Parts: sequence; structure tokens; C-alpha cells
Amino acid sequence: NGNESNFFPRKYADLHWSCPVDDFDEQKTWNDAKTHCVANGGRLPTFSDMRTLFRNCPQVETDGECALTDICTTYDPCYTDGCNGCATDDMKGIYSVFCDGKKENRTYWTSHSNLFMMGFRGAFIVPSSDDGTQTHFVLCVQEK
Repeated sequence: NGNESNFFPRKYADLHWSCPVDDFDEQKTWNDAKTHCVANGGRLPTFSDMRTLFRNCPQVETDGECALTDICTTYDPCYTDGCNGCATDDMKGIYSVFCDGKKENRTYWTSHSNLFMMGFRGAFIVPSSDDGTQTHFVLCVQEK
């Protein structure tokens, strides 16, 4: 329907992507983020989905040094030095195919329940010590 195409206006790597929200009040808990994506006809992106969005930082790009994948999702042994990414002060959006990251260093949820997050301003993947109340930004995906 028309709502789905409006909610998922960006296309990349065989997926339709939602746009990030500018309002910090729109950050959501992991459970609320998951519900939000499903309610809009999509889902939270996997590690592999999100890693396709990184550019100019080989260690976090698909098949890069960071060992986190859809299959290897635990801190030990999957979280490696490569997951720390690149410089954290990029204000040009050079680490995201959509140029996300030009503002503050936002973190986004992934679909994995062990709660790793990703950010594009510094091209990083970090674990979250979430107690169910922590909030982050949300990108949703929909299959093409």
C-alpha cells in the first residue's frame, strides 16, 4: 500500500529502508523498536543488513574484521577490535551509504536480541547493557 512506500523510501542492498527520525523523543526501547517496525510492515535489520550500509570503514563493512554476523552474535568470541570501527568525529556522513551520521553519533538497534547497536558517524558496532529501558534510534527494513 502507499503507507509502506512512504515509510520505506530508500532502497539499498535488496531492501527498502525507513528514514532515521531526527527527533530524540522518537528513540525506542528494543521491544518498542521491534513493534514499531512490524506495525509499519517491516522488521528491525539484522547485523548483515546493517553492515551493508557502512562504507569507507572496511573493518565494519560486510566481511570486514568485526566478527559479528547473523550467525556469530555473542560478545565472546564475535565482538572483536574491528567492531570499534573508524573515527568518531566524522560530520560528513562518509561512513553510511545514505550519509546518515552528519549530526550526532546516533546508535541504532539491530534485530538480534542480545542487543548490539550500530552507529554511522563513527562506523561502529557496540554491545548494549540494556535493562529493557534503554532507548536508541530505529531503522526498519522491508524486503523488496
